Amino acid sequence: MRITLSPMLGDFQRLADALAAFARQQSLPERQHYRMRLAAEELFANLVEHADLSAGDRITVQACDLSGLVRLVVTDTAAPFDPTRCDTCPRTSPVEPGGVGLCVLRSISDRLDYRRVDDTNETTVVIMRTERDDD
Repeated sequence: MRITLSPMLGDFQRLADALAAFARQQSLPERQHYRMRLAAEELFANLVEHADLSAGDRITVQACDLSGLVRLVVTDTAAPFDPTRCDTCPRTSPVEPGGVGLCVLRSISDRLDYRRVDDTNETTVVIMRTERDDD
């Protein structure tokens, strides 16, 4: 699966629909599908909310199923940002939402990698199928 999105919240539903179709096509267990969707949504939301992207910029999300694990690759042309190096999970207020997305991403990912290729950020997330996923 590959989808190219505008950095606008209006494309959020397109991402969710593409991931749901991918999960159905690959017969992913519900728990693995949930973790994959949450990881992709957290990365997308982080880019929309915090990156300095214009409406003409694009975010690409790719997903593939590799024998029991799902690999997500999210690419964008925002300023360099490595989500694997964010050490803290700030909480500005117990009432206000936000501030924990990258912590959630790290907690649900079996592997999280980042690299900068020319002018592009490439974040890779691996979500493995577990025995609990098959319940």
